[in-house]
Amino acid sequence: MPEDFPGLPTAVSVEAKTKPESVKVDYPPGKAVRDKTLKLDYHVYEEKADIKVVVQRAKGDTSPLTLNVKVQTCSDKHCLLPSMIQLKVD
Repeated sequence: MPEDFPGLPTAVSVEAKTKPESVKVDYPPGKAVRDKTLKLDYHVYEEKADIKVVVQRAKGDTSPLTLNVKVQTCSDKHCLLPSMIQLKVD
């Protein structure tokens, strides 16, 4: 993502009672877009994006997981404030 991109990239993080051994997030590539004002190329998600998350839990941890998904909606003219979506996974 270019440093002067006006929006924030989508980001996924995982919380658990015990820190997971590993977390792998597979972001889809998105659609290539050329910003005519800033003269930058970047990728965006439109409508829906399937983001795969693989978690290797800490040994013995069976507590629920919380997925935090940071998103921001932008048009070609401006961006809304960033939002955080939290999902509980039993």
